Amino acid sequence: MRGGGPFDSGDALRQNQGVGSGAGVLPNELASLSDDQVRHLADLTRLGMAGNLADFVMIDKDGAVKKGSEIDYNGAPGGYAADPTEVVNYVSKHDNQTLWDMISYKASQEADLATRVRMQAVSLATVMLGQGIAFDQQGSELLRSKSFTRDSYDSGDWFNRVDYSLQDNNYNVGMPRISDDGSNYDVITRVKEMVATPGEAELKQMTEFYQELTELRKSSPLFTLGDGSAVMKRVDFRKYRFRPAGRSAGYDRG
Repeated sequence: MRGGGPFDSGDALRQNQGVGSGAGVLPNELASLSDDQVRHLADLTRLGMAGNLADFVMIDKDGAVKKGSEIDYNGAPGGYAADPTEVVNYVSKHDNQTLWDMISYKASQEADLATRVRMQAVSLATVMLGQGIAFDQQGSELLRSKSFTRDSYDSGDWFNRVDYSLQDNNYNVGMPRISDDGSNYDVITRVKEMVATPGEAELKQMTEFYQELTELRKSSPLFTLGDGSAVMKRVDFRKYRFRPAGRSAGYDRG
């Protein structure tokens, strides 16, 4: 969903769009992915929503029936788990930039503030409405920013603060430390002014989106099946027409 890899820097941070930041739908001026690569990212997204199961059967980008273990992830099997409880899924965390900062790096200049808020919501939805253990970074529901800081361990409260009053998401409060992000200064300078800083209205909207996602996840045990065989029996992705994320998840109540 985020696009690229954990060690991207400079223009690669912008070139490597993800499904959640406009790849194939709203490409930016440096976008480098082919349609085939975008469809493959969509395959990996669906597999992740099915708990990254090795034996999960799905129709891939080419219309072929494949198991999760046959979907490539950088030379390794995309599906590797027997049960979704073995998998912790996230788009907003482990290390590196916050989800909002990654969207800011990658989103097209044509993507206005409202569109970027929805990019954040859709990205988080793949975790909250998918199988596996959901893991979200503190403040993701508040569009949390660390002003493009990759590793904020030594960046203090100025970059790490979270404002629960919904007045500010800490975006564009300064340049991150040169030791970790100096090679990114040029691209940060280009993208940070492409869109207005989110305000109370956007933070409130994102909070409401997130509350809806949590309520939906809690509303049915179908979102947390736990057992691999139950997932394979009840979860399906139904293709209706090609778009990078153009499939809906179906849950069979059994």
